Amino acid sequence: KLNQLYAVVSHSGRAINRAEDARRLLKEICDIAVRDGGFDSAWVATVVGASVKAVYQAGEGGRFIDELDVRQEDSSPGLGPTAQAIKIGRVACHNDIHNDAVFQPWKSFIEETGVRSVASLPIRLQDESACAIVLYSRASNYIDPEMAELLQKLAEDISQGLAHLKAETG
Repeated sequence: KLNQLYAVVSHSGRAINRAEDARRLLKEICDIAVRDGGFDSAWVATVVGASVKAVYQAGEGGRFIDELDVRQEDSSPGLGPTAQAIKIGRVACHNDIHNDAVFQPWKSFIEETGVRSVASLPIRLQDESACAIVLYSRASNYIDPEMAELLQKLAEDISQGLAHLKAETG
């Protein structure tokens, strides 16, 4: 698993270096995570008002992602790892979402897709979280501490790449 994640970091770095468009870059990184990283699905989440919405998805389970109700308010029952990652600016990982009470609002999604582990990577622009890349695996305990650290580095690399891209394109 760790070698696969190193491949994701490497291929994402190449994508960042040749990127000309932020949306295409984020789409490509989701594709890389599914193709090379062993994740079952990946999606880009962005904040729209008080909700978090999918703007791109790769891999299996894509049709369910549009049905998720993810909120950004603290009191909301939909404040899961994606909203947490966007809010605090750190990778949020959960390895047994089937049995985690935090995921109760998405129980039907979890049962239908078989997702067991999730990592949400905050993507920051100008010191604020702009969106998140969300990675799903059907394996429980998929993301170990070393992988979580590498995912944080990937999130920082993507954020720096997007900041550089924004500076170049205005």
